[in-house]
Amino acid sequence: FARAALTVLKEFNLEIYLSSRDQLIGSSLSKEFGVNFLEFSKKDSFSADILINATPVGMGGSDEMIITKDALNNFLVVVDAVVGETRLAKEAESIGLKIIRGGVLAINQAIEQFYLYTGVELPKELTEEAIIN
Repeated sequence: FARAALTVLKEFNLEIYLSSRDQLIGSSLSKEFGVNFLEFSKKDSFSADILINATPVGMGGSDEMIITKDALNNFLVVVDAVVGETRLAKEAESIGLKIIRGGVLAINQAIEQFYLYTGVELPKELTEEAIIN
């Protein structure tokens, strides 16, 4: 998901910062996409408009978060690629941040993939209902 997000965000000429628990991977991705690298130890003091969680942190009911609860106040929007409810999404919602959840991303991806494979456009509401039920 990180590569896909970076590819799309680069099209908008935004100032992008990437952080990773693995400094080698993070700095390599940063160089590959021509974006800024933020040391993982500095992530909780960083502020930006959008925080994108492209990690598996929070999957399977884990209570982990990629940043501290207080650090969420440094953002306006949280995009959490994890499908299913996460503590990150709950905490962000509790302080009034706009949230884009992984389930929404998955539904939109399914619609786009179906179109690419078949040439048929699926109605979003029908797709959501089929996936949720």
